[in-house]
Amino acid sequence: MSSYSASYNPSSIESIYEYSLRLVGKTLASVVELPPEVQNLQDKGNLGSLVEQYFFGLNKSNHSGPDFKKAGLELKTTGLKKDRAGEYVAKERLKLGSINYSELENEDWPTSAIFKKIKIMLILFYEYDENVNPVDRKFIASILYRIPMEDQYQIRQDWETVREKVRHGKAHELSEGNTKYLGACRSGSGGINELKRKQPKSDIEAQSRAFCFKQSYLTGIYRQAPANQAARNHSKLVSLGASEFSTIEKITEARFQPFFGKSVDEIAATFGVSNDAKHFRRLLAEKILGGSDVEVAELLKAGIKLKTIKLGTTWTPKESMSFKNFDYFEIASQEWTESQLSNDLEREFLFVIFREIAGVERLENILFWNMPFADLERAREVWELTKQQILQGAREFTRASERRVIHVRPKAARASDLVSTPKSGLLGKKCFWINAGYIGDQLKIFMS
Repeated sequence: MSSYSASYNPSSIESIYEYSLRLVGKTLASVVELPPEVQNLQDKGNLGSLVEQYFFGLNKSNHSGPDFKKAGLELKTTGLKKDRAGEYVAKERLKLGSINYSELENEDWPTSAIFKKIKIMLILFYEYDENVNPVDRKFIASILYRIPMEDQYQIRQDWETVREKVRHGKAHELSEGNTKYLGACRSGSGGINELKRKQPKSDIEAQSRAFCFKQSYLTGIYRQAPANQAARNHSKLVSLGASEFSTIEKITEARFQPFFGKSVDEIAATFGVSNDAKHFRRLLAEKILGGSDVEVAELLKAGIKLKTIKLGTTWTPKESMSFKNFDYFEIASQEWTESQLSNDLEREFLFVIFREIAGVERLENILFWNMPFADLERAREVWELTKQQILQGAREFTRASERRVIHVRPKAARASDLVSTPKSGLLGKKCFWINAGYIGDQLKIFMS
């Protein structure tokens, strides 16, 4: 263990990167001498700031711009956690810098503030554990990130989408579902007391937002990096081959096009899938995209949620669309902006649409969709009402007949699936559902 010394050349990106590898497989506390007040840090802390100060010897208060000014290199430290399959995924989105709406309106991509920041970054990934002192969390990888050629067009498109919203006075309508890789995430405190920002071309004040790499894109950066730094056990990634000349939407449609109009039995036979398989329709969609035993890189990085929809003779689906069972205590202690439902709805969906007529079910079409701003607000109202009901000890919640966009009801198959609540004792597990009628209305708008 040693304290920081000038063991790297602050003008050389390669030197900085090589020095950063000393952290991989280790903790900050095991690599450098730390003052007692830092060693004993028990709260969440800011591990990134500690790495800057005690490992790299940086003093950010002395200058603006990149962390390594002479090298023009930005430094980011971010957490990984394991999903249900035991694979590392990003703990959260990676904030890259606050959005100044007035400045963004007049920027061009090559000279924009965000492009200067992200064109080359050093990203340190550590294993997040809330029960472990921040300085004792192990670093998993150090990745020198340059915007990959296959991502350059999409990231620029994302930035232009955000800029155009601002130019048209719609900064207050920004949603992460508007973009694929580069998001405009909320950066304010949330809640009714949050101070909002003025925007050009509109008198409506907008929430504070920052450019960010989406959680899904950050997971993709980690999974697609060279695997020689740590043992990794994750599924194989395949690319659709999206580029400036063939967008994610176009190339996805091209994958599905040969199967439109075919019966599910015909598609199942093509891929050797049993129609008794669990999540049968989803399995067919995954096979068409690239195989259920792999992940499609573009969809993974964009965080696009694949959902299958079964129709009959009308546009209204056979079923409403469910999300995961929620935690009563979690909702009771959260603001909307940090809720799981907000995160779920502020994303893009890939609807794979099947239709059954005269007893034969066929693959009909696909649709990339994100919830319009006005409907996100209606969903927020139901979430706020649900929070209020939980705090008041209610045992009944919003029904589908009472609201247009979403409702609350059980998904558990057994009445005995009970969980604790803040005020109502034991209640059955419940989740939010997007109303079948609302989905039908959206399908009619975009597809009829």
